[in-house]
Amino acid sequence: MNNLKKKDKSNILNKITIYNNNKNIEINKKIDIKKNYNINFDEKRKNIIIISDDKNKKLVGNYIFFGIYQPDTKLWIWSSSIPGVNKNQIKFINDLRNKKFIFENDDNIDTIFIYQLLSNDVIYIDNKNMFNLINKTLNFLVDGIFVFNPINNTNNIQFIGLTNIIEEYV
Repeated sequence: MNNLKKKDKSNILNKITIYNNNKNIEINKKIDIKKNYNINFDEKRKNIIIISDDKNKKLVGNYIFFGIYQPDTKLWIWSSSIPGVNKNQIKFINDLRNKKFIFENDDNIDTIFIYQLLSNDVIYIDNKNMFNLINKTLNFLVDGIFVFNPINNTNNIQFIGLTNIIEEYV
């Protein structure tokens, strides 16, 4: 959690931005983060995703499935509330959500939103502009590399974090 303590909250949003700016520079050396990539789950290896474009594999790495956003209902749902998600992912999400204390006692509208997101299994989000804040915050909290937002077969927007890179393809 990047060595944050409960008392060290005053500049949390700045820390999140700086962390993600640095990670974006790092990942942009490997892939163009502005492109839409295919995200597939490796069926043979647990907790592994394959990131590819239309033609080639780009990266393979470990992932965290944070949750989904349902555009029709405007609901965010944590993966721990989705049937069929494996126990390791559920435990990880529950541990992640316990970090909500970092965002307590802060009157900033964005930190209040993140506190509410981490505190509830499901939350109504009517502003898709919040996705960037969600992505950056989740990436920061897990000390990740990047959060992808592919759309699944039921038109839900997924939040999938790449936590490390195992294989790179040039």
